[in-house]
Formats: sequence, structure tokens, C-alpha cells
Amino acid sequence: VFPMYAGENGPRSSKLDAYLIAMDIAQKGLVTATGPGQSCLDACAIIWLAGNERILIDGTSVGFTGDMLSLTDEEYLILAQIILGEQIEDRGQLTGLEFLALGHFLQEIDIGFDFVLKYFSDWDGEAFELTVEELSADGIPVVRAPSLEAVVSYYTPG
Repeated sequence: VFPMYAGENGPRSSKLDAYLIAMDIAQKGLVTATGPGQSCLDACAIIWLAGNERILIDGTSVGFTGDMLSLTDEEYLILAQIILGEQIEDRGQLTGLEFLALGHFLQEIDIGFDFVLKYFSDWDGEAFELTVEELSADGIPVVRAPSLEAVVSYYTPG
């Protein structure tokens, strides 16, 4: 179980790191859970979505803020290389990479591009949280749990 804590993975965290951690979690088939009493936003949400099983602890939420589609110059250039296989000299050569990167990495963790279109294509940057019902309707199963202790106890052998 990979618990997500907003303090460690909050909105200012590196999107590049979040994408790479998410791909690793997805490849290893790990279970992700929100940290107790936390809002799991942006980088945290991307990592949480990568879980083979996604657990939402009661009293927690998952969502995105306007910061999700902002990249540092360094992240922009590295993501252009990863996604396009092309080296660009400055971010002025390519626009819209933030949106493309989000869609690309969500697809890498088996979340369809429809999810990106639904929530981000006309997005005004206003923060939003996703409900269990919305995620389930989008084909993203989520399990609710009363506490992180209950989750750890359930997944601990013997």
C-alpha cells in the first residue's frame, strides 16, 4: 500500500516526478491510498490514480488545482523529450505540452484520454475534487475505507 500525503505530494510538487512515480506504481501493480484527513491534489492525484487499486480514506479527497497544468521550464523540456522524442531548445517552440503530458501519462497508467477531455479541455483552472461516483462512472474503480490502519490491516498478510 502506497499512502499519499498532501504534504509530500502537494500542488507544488514536480509534475515530472509525479508522472514517473505513477508509471512505476502502475507497472508494479501497487495499491494507492489517500492519507488520512488530506486533500490529494495534482501530483498526489496523478500518483494515486496510478494504483492498481485506489483507496479513498473517509474524510479525504482527490482533485486538481490550476497548478496541474503548469510546468517549470526544465519539466517542459524534459517532457517534450520523453513524449515527442524530440529535443526542443525553449518552450516557445511548442505550446500545449502541459495538456498533452497529462493525457499521455494518464494513458500510460491505463486511464483513457476521455478522462482528460472531460475534466481538462474546457477547464478554467478552478480547483475541483473528484467523487467516488464520478471516478466510477469514468471506469476508474475506487474503494472507500474508514482509515489507513484498516487498509494496512487488510493488505498485511497473516
